[in-house]
Amino acid sequence: MSDREQISHDDGLALEEASPKLKRPPLYKVIILNDDYTPMEFVVQVLETFFNMDREKATRVMLHVHTRG
Repeated sequence: MSDREQISHDDGLALEEASPKLKRPPLYKVIILNDDYTPMEFVVQVLETFFNMDREKATRVMLHVHTRG
């Protein structure tokens, strides 16, 4: 091929790779089961230790699960 046969088809467009739209991952979901084996005080302690609840809120959550299932 000669130089005359090689025609450039530059349209002047620049392609930019699209970055994916990121969204926040969902937070965790915790399911607490009311059983007859686990002591209530232990449930309160777990809620305080792992979920940074104060004793009053942890007790409220535990009693909610205990009475309503």
